[in-house]
Amino acid sequence: MFGLDPEIAYHLERQQKQNFLTEEIANKGFDPVEFAQFIDTKKENGTDIDNWTIPELQAVVYEFQSYYGAPQQSYPTEADQKQLYDQPGYDQAAYEQPADQ
Repeated sequence: MFGLDPEIAYHLERQQKQNFLTEEIANKGFDPVEFAQFIDTKKENGTDIDNWTIPELQAVVYEFQSYYGAPQQSYPTEADQKQLYDQPGYDQAAYEQPADQ
């Protein structure tokens, strides 16, 4: 990042990497722990994003996604729903769709 203070450039690049990982791993439903284990096998201290350039990180993310395929859709179990309903202040009616009239 030309013209920027090196410290600012470092933080901007790091944020860009974190945003990319959030978008491509967490937001697409992949298991972040599995991904961390995967990249740790690819490079010494692989879980430290400072050890990856952006192009390298992109390549390893796409490799991980193609290796593991589309994430499985998970749905809350009855136990998950009960735990949610038991939370103080939870209003189930606020989350239900109104019946068509």
